[in-house]
Amino acid sequence: MPSPDQKDTMKPGYEPSKKAGMSLRGHPACAMEIKLLKEATARMERNMQELLLKKQEDDVAVVNTPSSCVTSQNFDNDNFLLPLKEMYTDLLNKKAKIEEQMMEVSRSLCAMEVLMEKLKSSVEETKEAESTASNDTTNRG
Repeated sequence: MPSPDQKDTMKPGYEPSKKAGMSLRGHPACAMEIKLLKEATARMERNMQELLLKKQEDDVAVVNTPSSCVTSQNFDNDNFLLPLKEMYTDLLNKKAKIEEQMMEVSRSLCAMEVLMEKLKSSVEETKEAESTASNDTTNRG
């Protein structure tokens, strides 16, 4: 059970200075502090109201913004990315050309290998024919 003094502190509008029998409002330092606190509280309330209004306006703007406007807002990003996209496309085209050239070089090398094998075979046949012919000439003579 609260004491009689505590019951008084639970009442609405209770101010300790009245209970203690002295007024802090008359004291210059306390009066200045109270004034500063009231001003700060008023500023905070104004800021909160401004933020609330701004948020409500932004919410309404987002809901009412047509998709074409959103596209135009992204236009700046597209302008920034456009040169990069063009460079990427150019690089892909160059890569495709290089790959095509590499395939052509590869086919040419394969054809050269086949020709080299044929030449090698014909050179070996010629050497065998020459050695056989020289052996025949040596054996005849």
